[in-house]
Amino acid sequence: MSGGDLDVTNARIVLPESGVVAGTLVIRDGRVSAILQDGGTSGDVDVLDAQDRYVLPGLIDPHVHSGLLPPQSFT
Repeated sequence: MSGGDLDVTNARIVLPESGVVAGTLVIRDGRVSAILQDGGTSGDVDVLDAQDRYVLPGLIDPHVHSGLLPPQSFT
């Protein structure tokens, strides 16, 4: 098992084009490589049980206020 290999099981995976899918998010080398809709794990890797929570793959910060304040100059 190399670093960055993880299966996130029992997840509600949010996909913009499909909606919410129940299953396992498979991460290899730090990147999402597959979604297993039948659940379970993909092999000998670390497993994180999402406990039926929502998982938003690729989303880093869902709460951002870009452009809310005027730019500041630092002189």
